[in-house]
Amino acid sequence: MGVRRGSWRAFGRTGVAAVLLGGAVLGVALAGPARSAEAAVVPGTAQALATALTVGPATGGLSEELTFGQSLAAYLPGEAQAQAQAVNFGSIGLSLTSDQCNGSPPLVQPSQLPKPATAESIDQPQSQTVDAAPIPGSAGVGVGVQQAATTPEPAGTATTTLAAFS
Repeated sequence: MGVRRGSWRAFGRTGVAAVLLGGAVLGVALAGPARSAEAAVVPGTAQALATALTVGPATGGLSEELTFGQSLAAYLPGEAQAQAQAVNFGSIGLSLTSDQCNGSPPLVQPSQLPKPATAESIDQPQSQTVDAAPIPGSAGVGVGVQQAATTPEPAGTATTTLAAFS
């Protein structure tokens, strides 16, 4: 009764492989978790835009649209930006707030149109909440609420909540 010569050879290779694998696992375990270099800013840019509703005609790249519930957040190297706007009058607003062709004053003053909530993290984090187009005498009830904020990471968030109409 003897042990065949070829069977020890197969176990010998398995043993060597097990020792090498055990050494590799032990080396990784002793080295500890990997740590990334402290990079505060990730190179690149990003932009996110959400729009609830756009109404109006558009032809040949020209449009006369009203946009409702628009939120925009952007990331640039080292800076975040955010903008929330319940109503954007676009070129219609420009026409309403410009001097008329006959020289008469504009139909609407720019200060009468709702302004967006904006935030930029260029100097420090910012946050702004604006009631959009409040109805006079209604304790702030209007078209909606606009919120824009930035953080030091830098990161930006924008939220536009439209009022429910019934």
